[in-house]
Amino acid sequence: MVKKGILVLAIVMLVSVGAFAQNNVITVDFGPTIIGAAIGGIGGMIGEAGLSTSGFGIAAQYERDLLPQVSAAGRFAFLQGGIGLTTTTQEGAEELDATAKLTLSSFSIEGHIRFYPMARAFFLDGMLGFANMTTTLSGEVAYRNNNTGESEKISV
Repeated sequence: MVKKGILVLAIVMLVSVGAFAQNNVITVDFGPTIIGAAIGGIGGMIGEAGLSTSGFGIAAQYERDLLPQVSAAGRFAFLQGGIGLTTTTQEGAEELDATAKLTLSSFSIEGHIRFYPMARAFFLDGMLGFANMTTTLSGEVAYRNNNTGESEKISV
């Protein structure tokens, strides 16, 4: 996942160099990238066996001057992270496997019109956008009796 993130950043930087002119600005926001890396690093910090984490995020904005004091901008942001836990317990011939996974994902698309009344030092912004945030929780419990061959699985 980290390799994909670095590839996306490299592509955005190449596009920004090609599109950069006096009236074009491309901004890459690393806030979601840092949050995604923090989510991915939780598993390593806790060090619990069976715990897996992953995370990735990126945001980019393109702004173009329309008039000396008016510009239009578009922004896209994406963040996804997940935490999974798998555990196995065995007592005698009975074995119990439990798995739980929590996934959070968010993306947004925004359009901005900006008015700069004081020579690019301050702006008034009007925004129209769409944002979506989802949370998914899933799990499974499997019971097995190794002597009798009985097994049962419950998924959530």
